[in-house]
Amino acid sequence: MTSNQKSSFLLKSYGYLWLWYIGFGILLGLLSNWFPDLINTEYKQTAIIEMAKSNPLQLFVLACVFAPIVEEMMFRTLINPSHSDLILFICSWFVFLSAPYLPATIHWLIKFGFSMVVLFVLHTMLKQLIPEELTSGIRKTLSQFVTPILIISAILFGLVHISNYVTDFTVNTSLLILVIPQIIAGFMLGWVKRTNTDITWSMGLHFMNNVVPVAIIIFGSSLTNSIASHLHFF
Repeated sequence: MTSNQKSSFLLKSYGYLWLWYIGFGILLGLLSNWFPDLINTEYKQTAIIEMAKSNPLQLFVLACVFAPIVEEMMFRTLINPSHSDLILFICSWFVFLSAPYLPATIHWLIKFGFSMVVLFVLHTMLKQLIPEELTSGIRKTLSQFVTPILIISAILFGLVHISNYVTDFTVNTSLLILVIPQIIAGFMLGWVKRTNTDITWSMGLHFMNNVVPVAIIIFGSSLTNSIASHLHFF
């Protein structure tokens, strides 16, 4: 595919993604009328909404810069991976798992910058230390299971976002329904990675997917609760 064809596919995927969101919203509205107890109304993305009010710049950086970069490396790099993809997978999970150990008193912007530096340095080091021949077998095996990996990664992507609604990870019917938009997004992001064969394209779609809800949350508080459910936030 040419760059123009990849760009066209990216825009089409973005349009399809919002059609899925709208369809899901309509279906959920109908089901909620028929089954009032289907969704626990106490589940809200409170932390995101409060951040939008107290520090909108932080929300924008985390949701529209950090999340598209790190989450795509975490969840999409095993889909028909290149050598660089596998290294990014290792680096991103290291950054993700080590983030909670950073002191809470450190300014969020310093944490962001530090995480990006660690990601870059670690990727550079591992690329020098791990030859492509060493990952060829893993890449060949993973390339035979592209569709199952895409589906599993989409489901895991959605489950991770349960933390948007609760502080302690738990699973129930209400929470599973609430993260269906994230699972849909995970599938579309994976499909873009698979089709365009480069992680930067799914990062682009992730940014496009997040930037509109973030803008509405920041500038249109009356729509916050309905739009926030579609936001992917790390």
